[in-house]
Amino acid sequence: LSDRWNVVSRTVLPIVSTPGPEDTRYSGIGDIQLQFYVTPSKGRSITWGAGPVFSLPTATTTGFETGSWAAGPAFVALAMPGPWVTGVLVTNVWTFADAGDTTKTNQFLLQPFVNYNFGKGWALSSVPIITANWEAESGQQWTVPLGLGLMRTTRFSGRPLVVGVHYYYNVVRPDTAPSSQVRFMVVLLYPKKG
Repeated sequence: LSDRWNVVSRTVLPIVSTPGPEDTRYSGIGDIQLQFYVTPSKGRSITWGAGPVFSLPTATTTGFETGSWAAGPAFVALAMPGPWVTGVLVTNVWTFADAGDTTKTNQFLLQPFVNYNFGKGWALSSVPIITANWEAESGQQWTVPLGLGLMRTTRFSGRPLVVGVHYYYNVVRPDTAPSSQVRFMVVLLYPKKG
């Protein structure tokens, strides 16, 4: 934006597969999220950003369709002391337009993260995605995973990217949610040109 401020964009394209009732499985793309953060361009001990998040109704399978266009605020903060990267990302989105059905989106997301970097691009990390669906009935709102994984920062065709695999056990979950999750990540990085 200027010498003092940057805009960082983050796009989340979830490709999901989860068990359904009676030995069925739902697999496909979930709703895409677009996140934009305005952040100071000068580095400090704590880096932060704030801005809007948009959720687009792009889900391709019954288990994940909301039909909702949703938006809300987003905030992220992180620190990098020594080999550690620690921080938190917080969002909440609400439906502002939908397909006319009864499904509404009012979803909170809290994503604490901690990485320990071993060097040569390798890191041990925990990045649980804690969610609350405020539209669900009492006792069915929260999903709280606990776990960790391994990530590697590398290059593919000259472009930096992060690949990783994580396992999480859902210590709190709705009755219809799976008890655990395996998450494979591919993060494409587009650093600012100096």
